[in-house]
Amino acid sequence: VIMIPTSETRGWMRMPEDSTLTLKVAVIDTGLGLPHPLMPPSKGMIKMLSTTGEPPLDGLGHGSHVATTAFGGSFQTRFGLCQGVADSVQGGLIIVKALSNIGFGTTFSVLRAMELAVKEGARVINMSLGGPLQGSVQDDPQCVIVEQLKDQVIFVIAAGNSGPGLWTIGSPGASPSAVCVG
Repeated sequence: VIMIPTSETRGWMRMPEDSTLTLKVAVIDTGLGLPHPLMPPSKGMIKMLSTTGEPPLDGLGHGSHVATTAFGGSFQTRFGLCQGVADSVQGGLIIVKALSNIGFGTTFSVLRAMELAVKEGARVINMSLGGPLQGSVQDDPQCVIVEQLKDQVIFVIAAGNSGPGLWTIGSPGASPSAVCVG
């Protein structure tokens, strides 16, 4: 395994030094582990919610990884400088735990998380999650919500981890109105 520090990745991507987002962004995942070296108190208030019945703290690590890769501060590691890709304005980051501490969720918990993120003012919603489509793309409840909100919110959704095959992109990434990332 080769560990590439995010500072090098930012250079390859030619990221501007000031990549501060002035709009609210939500990360729907397994929560956020606090305290975290990439999310120091100086980052400002982060709104943390949960739809799982568990506290919004991350017991798995995946949500923390996603949130800090996107919006973390700077932290020197033995692999080099780790630094989030963008920064959010004070109070602009919303963490919604829709997956349990073992990484599983229900359609209801994800739909409720999407609703909470929009209610809190998120204009970009990251969802590094997915599952099988429930019927067609037009029938799947999560894809329907993405389609209904496409003019208000940008949904950035995982392409899926189902392995090789002809169709591994599930719900809600299969929505034609989602930015689906592999």
